[in-house]
Amino acid sequence: MEIVWVVTAILSLSPGIPISRMFTPSADDIRRAQELIAAHAAHQAAGTGVFQLGGKMIDMPMIRAAEAVIARARTAGLVEGD
Repeated sequence: MEIVWVVTAILSLSPGIPISRMFTPSADDIRRAQELIAAHAAHQAAGTGVFQLGGKMIDMPMIRAAEAVIARARTAGLVEGD
């Protein structure tokens, strides 16, 4: 059996910037993530997998990244609900 240890450390060289702010998405990041997730839901309802949004191909890794942005925003209290 293999045991894997994961260690996460954060070092801030700028004490004037709180660490939590470094990981908090901006309002623009949140808006784009919400738009992407909404477009994905609409395309899923239509039976489409990969689609284009704003001239860019959107696939599941991009959807997962958008979901991560929303999760971080929810943790920071910037968005509510699911």
